[in-house]
Amino acid sequence: MPPKRPQSVTDDFGAERAIRRLHELSMLPNDSGELSPVIIRLEDNAADFFQNWREEHIKGDPAGRLLGWWGKLPGVCLRLALCFEYLKYSTSEKPEKFTVDRASVEAATVLLEAYLKPMAERVYGDAALPVELINAATLAKWIRKAKPEQINTRELQRNIRLSGLKTASEIAEAVTILEEGGWVRSDFYRSGSTTGQGRKNYIVNPKTRLAC
Repeated sequence: MPPKRPQSVTDDFGAERAIRRLHELSMLPNDSGELSPVIIRLEDNAADFFQNWREEHIKGDPAGRLLGWWGKLPGVCLRLALCFEYLKYSTSEKPEKFTVDRASVEAATVLLEAYLKPMAERVYGDAALPVELINAATLAKWIRKAKPEQINTRELQRNIRLSGLKTASEIAEAVTILEEGGWVRSDFYRSGSTTGQGRKNYIVNPKTRLAC
């Protein structure tokens, strides 16, 4: 259905009244007798609902850069619940109260689960992957671009210096993932008869060069 041009001007009385009610929210005396902001608490059933949601939320166990954002969501949930509570208050005739009810917490979790979480996963994309997979993908892209016949872990660390692949352990993890995926195979050897660690060379699968 095509959008229709508005034929009338919306009455803003309701919006003005809601803003006025929010502007007139109470402040209460603190221990010193001075007016101060009020602490708004969850009602008991709202607190129970929030705790159950929080326990399920942490089972999501995201990885990569999404993890930091994910960890902030319980606090975001409470802030959203407070917003929903006062949106209801601003458009009602009810007297001011100093608690957040279960319905407001439920509304906040619905917004998080149905919209904010899925959208964040799409926005973060590959960044939501575990760091070791991101590093392996970085190395794979370099292999496809540079087309080496073999790679050496020390050479990667000292001279190539790819993003995310700075330390020996980071490089080792990435190479192991590529080896498991058939991109490379180990070809270790040690020069001469002296003792010591051999060169960690990996033969690159020729198919990776043909695919470029």
